[in-house]
Amino acid sequence: MAYTFSPLSSANPYVGGNVILGREAEQSEYLYNFLSGRGAPAAIRLSGDGEMQLYYPRQKELYIANATQMGESVEWVVNGPYAIPRAEYKALGRLAMEPAGEPLFMIDGRHHRFGAVRPDTRPPVLSPTIAVLPPTPTAAPKRPKPMKRAPAAPVIKAEAPTPTPKPFTPLTFDQQAIAMSQGYAERSENGDVVHNVTADGETLASIAAWYAGDPQHEEAIARANGLTKGATVTKGARISVPMGIVKNFKRKQ
Repeated sequence: MAYTFSPLSSANPYVGGNVILGREAEQSEYLYNFLSGRGAPAAIRLSGDGEMQLYYPRQKELYIANATQMGESVEWVVNGPYAIPRAEYKALGRLAMEPAGEPLFMIDGRHHRFGAVRPDTRPPVLSPTIAVLPPTPTAAPKRPKPMKRAPAAPVIKAEAPTPTPKPFTPLTFDQQAIAMSQGYAERSENGDVVHNVTADGETLASIAAWYAGDPQHEEAIARANGLTKGATVTKGARISVPMGIVKNFKRKQ
């Protein structure tokens, strides 16, 4: 079976894969937020049934985005990660080995990179070997008295600018109802996911693992709800998950 991928370019936003993914991210809030948190893939592939596959060969991860009609707009809802099938990974092997920068897109008429950090695969720079000659014996010089040095001024590193997130457009009542009927979590007016605790034994860590993909985000969720890390949640509680850390919009069962 042949696999046709669209590799993404780190320098040219007008390459086919860059154009397609940039256009869809500009129109889909869900896809834009996912790429902002995960970074752009190395390649994509589209199928005829409204499915887009996002390949991260270096991490050996595959995400699947499905076009979902929500009211008058179409949103790309992303699920994953999944393991890349062996046959596809072999076809993507070259992309996994080549060092490349973050792909470049045109978003809202401007050049845009989603800024994911990728591991540096460049070979280490080796220092040349220098022959060391034995020192010529000389009379030991007198040791000068040590001079007091003024303490060095502390080096203050400038903080990297925080990217401005794309504003979330609140869903209408009908759009919210359609999304929830399809298994997606409730969304607040500012885009946060609202999780309703329906089972005993749920914790902030399990909620973070489901929606944010990592239980380490428990503290951010606790802070957003005025709770402390490790606080217990009771059945019937409504827990807000900040939009900036959400990777899975499916409702937690």
